[in-house]
Amino acid sequence: METLQTKLSQKRRLNYPMLSPSIFQMGLNSLIKEHHKLQEALEVTCRAVGSLSKNYQNTVSDMLPLRDLFLGYLIIPYYYKGTLRYYNARNVIGQGPRYNNPNKDITGLGKEFIIFNQDALDMYSSIFICEGAINALTMGDRAIATMGKAISAYQVNQLIKSPVNRFILLLDPDAIKYSINLAFKLVAYKKVKVIQLPGNKDCNDLGRKEVLKLIYNTRYQSYQDLVKLRNSLD
Repeated sequence: METLQTKLSQKRRLNYPMLSPSIFQMGLNSLIKEHHKLQEALEVTCRAVGSLSKNYQNTVSDMLPLRDLFLGYLIIPYYYKGTLRYYNARNVIGQGPRYNNPNKDITGLGKEFIIFNQDALDMYSSIFICEGAINALTMGDRAIATMGKAISAYQVNQLIKSPVNRFILLLDPDAIKYSINLAFKLVAYKKVKVIQLPGNKDCNDLGRKEVLKLIYNTRYQSYQDLVKLRNSLD
């Protein structure tokens, strides 16, 4: 019998059943129409959770009780080189906590060792760095997410040693100082742009087209440019 982990490893991220970021802007009727996608994602994710937390083959009946834990949650898987490493579970239509993400004892990895869409670092010469997976999904295949504003040493190392030439930093507006600090760590090795998103809006709020306009109108920054930008915020 083919193991569940083998089946999961054959799936690519973009083929995984999930709802698009536009779900957060949908009306109730539109959301209901997307319900079948959510149900499919729930079933796949329940099996995925089992594959992360158990060392034996799982059947559908083994994992079905887990569906109640994820009812109403948008599931976003984190794959790297064909292997499921993590997932986000974001509450969109159900009751319960806003996030229902796995603990380190399930995945074996802390968030500091995870990058959403990390495979993109080996595929593109220019990469968007976002704070969360939803924003990365909004920006497309060239976007990664660091799972928070504080970037770990491991994540920085992965960025520096990648073949990527240019990084466009798109962290949320309240993380602009974190974005500048990250740019300081990268600028000796890569070309960098720190994008200041307007107001209190992130990439998903603005939409891909508006963010691309901001990127186009912002030039790449030198170390001296970053110093000036940092000082302008004080």
